[in-house]
Amino acid sequence: MDARGLPQHMTPEMLDRLKVAEHLCPVFQPLFDRHLRVMTYEALMRVIDADGQILSLPHYVEQMEAHGLISLADITMVNQVRDVTSCVRLHSVAVNASLKTLEHRFPTYVAALSKLRAADIEVIVEITETVPIFDTGRLRACVDGLRAEGFVVALDDAKLDHAFGHPELLHAVNPDIVKIDGPFFHDALRDDATRRHLEGLVNAAHAIGATVVFEWVDTPERFERALDMGADWVQGFLFGRPKSLWPSSLRRDGPRRPCGHAHCPLDRAEARIEDQTEDQTVDQPLSPTRWGNRLSSGARKIDSSCGDRNSVKNGQIPPSAS
Repeated sequence: MDARGLPQHMTPEMLDRLKVAEHLCPVFQPLFDRHLRVMTYEALMRVIDADGQILSLPHYVEQMEAHGLISLADITMVNQVRDVTSCVRLHSVAVNASLKTLEHRFPTYVAALSKLRAADIEVIVEITETVPIFDTGRLRACVDGLRAEGFVVALDDAKLDHAFGHPELLHAVNPDIVKIDGPFFHDALRDDATRRHLEGLVNAAHAIGATVVFEWVDTPERFERALDMGADWVQGFLFGRPKSLWPSSLRRDGPRRPCGHAHCPLDRAEARIEDQTEDQTVDQPLSPTRWGNRLSSGARKIDSSCGDRNSVKNGQIPPSAS
């Protein structure tokens, strides 16, 4: 480590990537229960360069993980989400955290999370699948530590080729929520062996009392199949694409936004904001149906100016947010 606490092998390119962490922008996607009530909003990371261009998120996260910098991005994202929720009130929000962040920066990360919880917001921490699991005991310690601090804990992107996708780990770790990986769900619709594994995973999650979320629900047919397979909550383009919730007063000319941009880069690049590359092999178009669009438009009507603290709870949009 150098005097700044950075790895000594940092190249100029890597330092540029580190600076990018100061320009993270959260976008939010709603999660619905089986009765189509909004249960929470997942805060998804967007990385913006100095020219306002959105960078490749998987490549960025991979580089940050590889060079021990992912905790910087995770903590910065929590702070950005806190800035959003200071202007637009959400009853619940889900944030992503690498296991490396929880193992190496737990007190700092929890301190950032606690500022969200202090605003009477339920905080769900989604532990990402970006790190291989070699020690189940250390993962369980992180889960227990977060829960002891009052946070809900989810395992993100449970799938066949990761430890999160195995019933034995669920029993050992005991998460509150298990999120089924989107491609895993889609593969299960086409392959009987994969479907049986998915159903076994869902049964294992329910056996420990965990809520099961199916991702990449992008058509009415897949919504019905997800429910048949045991989904408690659903998330996907059918119900709403990830959207910026920065208040309109900070998305136009005027004060600089909390992330440092004078203008909202997500507005200029919204057509390219894709957190999911959902399967397009089905006959149904990916664009939301009229039914799904009504749901997503209602979920997104929470954009307001700072000072007008609107709340969204259980899918109910207050009149002031309309």
